Amino acid sequence: RRVDPTGAVHPLSANEVGQLLTMTADDIDLSADQTPVAFLFPSRRYASQAGWDQYFGYGRANAPRALAAVHDGALPPEADLLDPDWWTTLDPVRTPEITVTGSAAAPHAPGFGWELAFGCGVQPAEDGWTPITTMPGLTAAVPAGPLATWSVADAALHCAIDPASVATTAPSGTPSPGNTPDAFTVTLRLRVTDALDRRGEARRTLY
Repeated sequence: RRVDPTGAVHPLSANEVGQLLTMTADDIDLSADQTPVAFLFPSRRYASQAGWDQYFGYGRANAPRALAAVHDGALPPEADLLDPDWWTTLDPVRTPEITVTGSAAAPHAPGFGWELAFGCGVQPAEDGWTPITTMPGLTAAVPAGPLATWSVADAALHCAIDPASVATTAPSGTPSPGNTPDAFTVTLRLRVTDALDRRGEARRTLY
């Protein structure tokens, strides 16, 4: 239970509400079904994959499942990344490493652990994450503060990112075949898993 400055009592934190909506969502994975969709003109489904992806996020909100989780007390743990901020641009030469800050907690479980990892691109597959730091066996909440020192330079090498390269765009404004807005993208993920195997996540997309 949380009490805000006005004295109002909130049974759930804002982070718990967010985790409930995302962790109970129905995954939308149409990668096995690219059947053309006919409207007024031929169309194809948006590209997707199992788990989080850039077009559907965590999926379609499932309100009954989220409410059932609240009713049963099956609340996911809290996870929050604070710094670096969304879409921060990092030069692996000028800034070879940074401190990642965040917080983690599992107030509805006897214990939890967290993993901070990075993946190449905007939507790494589940097997595409490289751990930065793992902290298991915790019982007390981790308040907002430093989680790990992350080697940006090593991540750039791992993801084959050349900081000296420049994406080219044709004079017409149409990107050339080799130019993708995600060519220099890396994703950070903080995943918190409690002792009851419930999960909470926070992400940041960086360049």
